[in-house]
Amino acid sequence: MNIGTDGEVRNATVTKTVDLAWTENGYTFDGTRKFLVSNATGLGTASHTVQLLTDAVQNNQQGYAGVEEPSNPTIFFFSGAKDVFAGATSGGSFYYRIQGKGNDLDLRFTFDKDAPIGYATLMTDASAKKAYAFRGDSKPEAEPNVKSYDSISAPSFGNLAVGGWGGGADTYMKGTINYFRYYDRVLSDAELAQNREVDEARYFDALTVTNVVVQTKFASVAGEEEVLAEEPGAYKVEGEWTFSATKVKDKEGVLKDVAGNYTEELNADGTWTRKTWHDGTSYTYHAETLQGKTIRLTWCTNRKGLLVIMR
Repeated sequence: MNIGTDGEVRNATVTKTVDLAWTENGYTFDGTRKFLVSNATGLGTASHTVQLLTDAVQNNQQGYAGVEEPSNPTIFFFSGAKDVFAGATSGGSFYYRIQGKGNDLDLRFTFDKDAPIGYATLMTDASAKKAYAFRGDSKPEAEPNVKSYDSISAPSFGNLAVGGWGGGADTYMKGTINYFRYYDRVLSDAELAQNREVDEARYFDALTVTNVVVQTKFASVAGEEEVLAEEPGAYKVEGEWTFSATKVKDKEGVLKDVAGNYTEELNADGTWTRKTWHDGTSYTYHAETLQGKTIRLTWCTNRKGLLVIMR
């Protein structure tokens, strides 16, 4: 849990009730435990952004105190006291509660109760006197995803929980939270879009923009594991990045030293042209120089057509 501009939890003691289940894609809650920050005084800021991604399903939850199959199960993804600061679901809606406002039940977005909830962004903008709750990658403009207030102040958490309710009854979620982010400011639409692009690539192997495709010529041939700094696949480079490789397979599947690489440019019709050879074990992609062109980079053990004559 990252809270504060320095990435540290401030003025609080972090307590895990038990060792649960860390995975490569997040933290899995089993419906009986939660993370708890005791006495989270001073952590909240009037303007803030909370983001999370989860595979939790509304109709798989158990409700209060471990009661199985309630008529309307609730998930508390994070909360201080229930009405002070909370992101919770009920009846197919994700509610964002701030500052004990009784009408915060109107600040929400809806989802399919039988499907993973997915993305959630909850945001308060103290200067604009607005709060937002949405699943997309840009701030909404219409209710119930946005609500205006007379004033917005910093929340007083008390205890702060992730994966349950921090202020009373034993309500625990079932499912994985891939990440939980708290920013002490309002993210811009550009930052929201960038986060979504990174998350789509990290958790779903989906790149909205690709400008480098890395491959090796004989990757499908059985043999030893090839040695590449960047695995074969699609990449988006901002600015510049140097790709490198040291050993790849030849057509027999034998691991050999990299001699260089070919680059090709992607045309509008989907074909690859301008095949160019580069000696060495590295290649630097300059986004500005190449004007965002998509390049296919193929690592090779030798240059095609190179004839060596021994006398």
